[in-house]
Amino acid sequence: MKKVLVITYYWPPSGGAGVQRWLKNSKYLAELGHEVHVLTLDENSASYPVEDLTLEKEIHPNITVHKTKSFEILQMYSKLFGKKNLPHGGFANVETKSLKSRLMRFIRGNFFLPDPRKGWNKFAIKKAKEVVHKFGITNIITTSPPHSTQLIGLTLKKTYKNKVNWIADFRDPWTDIFYYELLNTSKRAHKINLKYERSVLENSDHIITAANQFKELFLEKSVIIDSSKFSVINNGFDPADFGKAIKKDTNEFIITYTGTMSDHYEPQVFFRNVQKVTEQFPRQKIKVQIVGTISENLQKDIVKEIGDKVEFISYVPHEKAVEYMVTSNLLLLITGGNEASIPGKVFEYLAADCPIICIGKGDASSIVENCKAGKGFDRSEGEEILFFLNETVHNHISNSTLTSNKNEINNFSRKEQSKIIANLLK
Repeated sequence: MKKVLVITYYWPPSGGAGVQRWLKNSKYLAELGHEVHVLTLDENSASYPVEDLTLEKEIHPNITVHKTKSFEILQMYSKLFGKKNLPHGGFANVETKSLKSRLMRFIRGNFFLPDPRKGWNKFAIKKAKEVVHKFGITNIITTSPPHSTQLIGLTLKKTYKNKVNWIADFRDPWTDIFYYELLNTSKRAHKINLKYERSVLENSDHIITAANQFKELFLEKSVIIDSSKFSVINNGFDPADFGKAIKKDTNEFIITYTGTMSDHYEPQVFFRNVQKVTEQFPRQKIKVQIVGTISENLQKDIVKEIGDKVEFISYVPHEKAVEYMVTSNLLLLITGGNEASIPGKVFEYLAADCPIICIGKGDASSIVENCKAGKGFDRSEGEEILFFLNETVHNHISNSTLTSNKNEINNFSRKEQSKIIANLLK
C-alpha cells in the first residue's frame, strides 16, 4: 500500500472535462488498495464554470477528501458579469472581440499570474502540510490546469525535500496552450509565467503529461531535464460509464459533438459537407446535436450551413453526455488551435463504439485511426470529408457495423492507466 495526496482544483460537484482524470484515477488507485487522499476546495469557495452533482456518487468510499476555503477573484467576476460568463476551456463562451472582453483578458493575463485561481494556494498549502503530517503521506500529485496548483506542489517539495515524491500532472500545456495568446500577456508577465513553469518542471520528481507533444514542449523549457523524467498518460475512459447506456434503433442518422467549441476550432467545412450529404440522401433524416458550450459566432455559422438540422444542447451531467455518445451514428471530434491537443472526449468516443470523424489532423486523429474507429482530415480536405460522410451514411442505411480495435482501445481504460500511475508512487 502506498499513500498519496492528490491536489486538484476540480473535484465534484465540479463538472466538465477537468474533473474526470483524477476522479477516475483516484477511484482505481483506491480499488488497487492504495491509501488515497484528495485535497480540493470547498465548493462554496470555488469558481466552477459548470457543476455536475451526479459525479459525487462516483467518489470511491475509501478516498479521504479534504476541503479548504479559497479567495476567488473569479467569484467577483461572476457577480459582476454572471456565472454563465465564467470562462470555459478555450474561452468557448467568451466574445473575444469586444472591448470589455479584451480588457478582462488583459487583466487576467498580466495581474493574476499564473492564473486567477491562485487565491486557493495559501489555504491549500496549509491544509496539505496538516494532511502530510497526520497521515504520513509519501507521494503528492498536483494536477493542472489551473497551473497555479503546480505552485502548491513546488512549495511542498521545497518544504519536505526527499521526504515526499512529487509528481506534477499536466492535462494541458502551460505557456503553449492554444488560447495563451488571447490573454494579451506582456513580456514581463510572460517571463514570470516561464519562470514558474520551468521551476515546476525542474523541481518535481516526475512529470506526467496527457500527450507526447506536450512532453516535447516541456522538454524545450529547461536544459537540466530529460525525457526519462516524463510519463505520457493520455486521458481515458471509465469502462463503468459505458455499461448503462443502450443504443437505440432509429431511422435518424445522428451526428453528435460533446464539450466546448470556440471560434478557434473552425469547423465550418464539416457542416458545409453535412448539408451536401443531406441533399445526396434526401430520404435519410440527418440530425446534428451539439452538447455543451459553443460560441455564439459558431452557432450562427452552423445554422447558416444546415438550418434546423442542428440542435444545441447546453451542458448536461456526464452520464447523460455518455448516453448521447452511445446512441449516435457518428461522433464529431474537432481539435482547436493546437493539433498536439488530445481532447479528453476522444477516449470516451472510442469507448462508445461509434464511428468518429476528426477535423484537424494530429495526435487525436492518429489515435482514432490507430484504433480503426474512424478517420481524421485537414480542414482543406473538403472532398475527402464529403466522401467519408457519404460512406458512413450509406453504411447506416445498409446496417453495416464498425469493427474497431477493441484491444487497442482498452489501453485507454482508466482502470489500466491507474496501474501505471501506481508504479510511479514511492
